Amino acid sequence: MKERKSKSLIIEEFSRILEEERVARRAIQESEIKFRTLFETACDAIFTMDEDKFIDCNRATLTIFGCSDPSEILNHHPYDFSPPKQPDGRDSREKALEMIHRAFGGENLKFFWKHSKKDGSEFDAEVTLNRFQVGSEYYLLAIVRDITEQQKLTRELVAAKEKAEEASRLKTAFLQNVSHEIRTPMNAILGFMELLKNPHILQEEKENYINMMEESGKRLLTTINDIIEISKIEAGSVDVSLQPVDLEELIIHHYNFFKPLVNEKGLDFRLIRPENQRLQKVLTDRFKLDSILINLIGNAIKFTNRGYIEIGYYPENGNIVFFVKDTGIGIPEDKHNAIFDPFVQADLDISRAYEGSGLGLTITRAYIEMLKGKIWLESEPEKGSTFFFSIPLIEVVDKDKKPPLVTPEKDSSVFDGRNVKILIAEDDESSYLYIKTILSGYGIETIRSVNGEEVLDSLKEHPDISLILMDIRMPVMDGYEATRRIKEFNKTLPIIAQTALAFPSDREKALKAGCTDYVSKPIIKKELIDKIKKILSGNK
Repeated sequence: MKERKSKSLIIEEFSRILEEERVARRAIQESEIKFRTLFETACDAIFTMDEDKFIDCNRATLTIFGCSDPSEILNHHPYDFSPPKQPDGRDSREKALEMIHRAFGGENLKFFWKHSKKDGSEFDAEVTLNRFQVGSEYYLLAIVRDITEQQKLTRELVAAKEKAEEASRLKTAFLQNVSHEIRTPMNAILGFMELLKNPHILQEEKENYINMMEESGKRLLTTINDIIEISKIEAGSVDVSLQPVDLEELIIHHYNFFKPLVNEKGLDFRLIRPENQRLQKVLTDRFKLDSILINLIGNAIKFTNRGYIEIGYYPENGNIVFFVKDTGIGIPEDKHNAIFDPFVQADLDISRAYEGSGLGLTITRAYIEMLKGKIWLESEPEKGSTFFFSIPLIEVVDKDKKPPLVTPEKDSSVFDGRNVKILIAEDDESSYLYIKTILSGYGIETIRSVNGEEVLDSLKEHPDISLILMDIRMPVMDGYEATRRIKEFNKTLPIIAQTALAFPSDREKALKAGCTDYVSKPIIKKELIDKIKKILSGNK
């Protein structure tokens, strides 16, 4: 009886052991399934290896290394999937063996590695190596994460940060330059105004001070205009106004205009025009073309102290190519592109010794691009520079036009012996007094109105008015509306718009309203008188 009970206990114990073994085996199988699932579904490449080769790998390993079958990876060594050299310059085989040796020594390693794919392309990787033991044997578990995109993003962020820092530095240099260009002439103007208060000052000194104030005022105005214009360009609010432009008249006008300045510096001034392909008129924006040439020729004069300056144009491949050549200080080749950037230019050594905001070439390039053209240069330090720019050649035929002579325009004495009465429409007292003083010097009678409605009333009281200087911004009724009203009953009366707005779009708006011509403030005496003479003599 005891023997039977003993056997029964043995059987029960044996069954219990078998059940525990079965449960343990099932747990192991489930654990293996979970591990294998994680192993195979991981996004990173995971593989095991001994000291000589890969033993096992997951599907991501095939994807990352560009392989289609495990056999292309297993039994290979890590350095088989590496370029000959790592980014630090070390041999890949030598470095891989060192890292594996350290990992088998018990170090848990994480490092960056340059890997190669099957097709030879390379990628950046973050590698983790850990040792594990199976029985008495040691192996390595390696995880390889493709960080190419992260590295690219990091490089872009670093580059963006450096670019932002550089932009900030250059912007500071630009603002310092602009501040200098505003404060310097302003200091001269205010300083000489203070000196002029001295009642004992000699007439010769007084005239010298006034001349210096005038030059400083021109410099200040140029800086302000450049700042406003570059702001309009960046805001996209500058329009292109196409019109027929006589290239002969244009280039000769600039030659005659700049010749006294060039001669004053003792330089030779040359004008080159096509002999056998003489063009008449082309369709372009005259204002922008004038501004481009004024800036390029002005720069050539500024940076040239000996030799010559040469300007001209020629047709080429459906374009008109203009050029301005000088024998000045020149520009290093690595600065050829930088000179067109407003912030960079302000930081260049070549411009620090010369006055100017550094915006001229930026505006010039913007204007040329608006005209569907391009600008380039050839330059070498101490040998001079040649700036070229091209615009599309859209020719407008004018058979009756004769080429002008290369001579300066002669002054007209149209006011001599003639009664001229001009209505000055101006609400600002100082501006009115300035214009009245200019006109009085030529014996011109003046009448004043401070708004558009007064202008209309004055015309009824003084039908013999010869011309109106019409301020655009006035209270009650502005200059545009007053001009339109006048043209309803007197279409022949000349009207010159005068405004501080001073942009091409403002000029076009004034002409569209019915104005005969346009002057911008601050008004230049010679420019105003020349326009009045031209209009009253009938040369519109």
